Amino acid sequence: MNRRIYRFYEFMTGCGGNWRNAIFISCPACSGYCSTQNWGCLLTTDRDGRPIVLSVVCFEDLSGQSIDPSECAGHISKDAFESLYTRTLYVLANTVQQKEWDERFSPANKTWAMPVDIPPNPDGFGGERNLDFVVDSHSGLVDLFLSQARQDYLRLQPLTPEEIHAEAARLLQELRAPDTPNSPHGTHYMARV
Repeated sequence: MNRRIYRFYEFMTGCGGNWRNAIFISCPACSGYCSTQNWGCLLTTDRDGRPIVLSVVCFEDLSGQSIDPSECAGHISKDAFESLYTRTLYVLANTVQQKEWDERFSPANKTWAMPVDIPPNPDGFGGERNLDFVVDSHSGLVDLFLSQARQDYLRLQPLTPEEIHAEAARLLQELRAPDTPNSPHGTHYMARV
C-alpha cells in the first residue's frame, strides 16, 4: 500500500473518521510546500497514544476536502507543539536521572538522558524540587514510553542534507551488497529503510 495512503488511513482512524476531531498545527514559517498556502498540519493520535501528524496539503489532496482550521478540535502553533515535545522529553530525562539506580531503564535511554542539563533546584527545606516532576510509574513502562517518544520526536525533525546523503549512500551500498536478489522469492533486491 502507498505510504501516503496508509498514513492517511492511520490519521482517519485516529480521529474517528472526522478531521474536525484533530488539532490544527499552524506553521506559517514552514519552508515546505504548505508555506505557499500558509497552512500547517493536523495532529491526532493512534490507539496507543502515538502522535500522527498529516500535512493539510496531503490531507486535502487525498480526501478532496478543504480544511478550515477554525473547525478543528483545537489549534496550536508549530513552536508550541515542538515545545510540548521538548518539555515531555525533559521530564522523562529528569525521571531517568533521578532514578539512575533503576536498571529497568534501557542503556540507550540512560545514555540519552544523562547529558541533558537539569540543574539542581533545592528548596528552602533542603529537598530537591526536581523530584516533583519525576514520572512515578513502573520504570519499565516509562522506559518504553521514553523510547517511543524519542523515536517519534526524531521522526518529526527534518533531515539535514548530510543525513540525506548518508542515508542514500547506506541504501545504495545495501542494495549493491548481495550478488543475487535477496527478496523472499529471489526476484528483486531489497534494503531496509
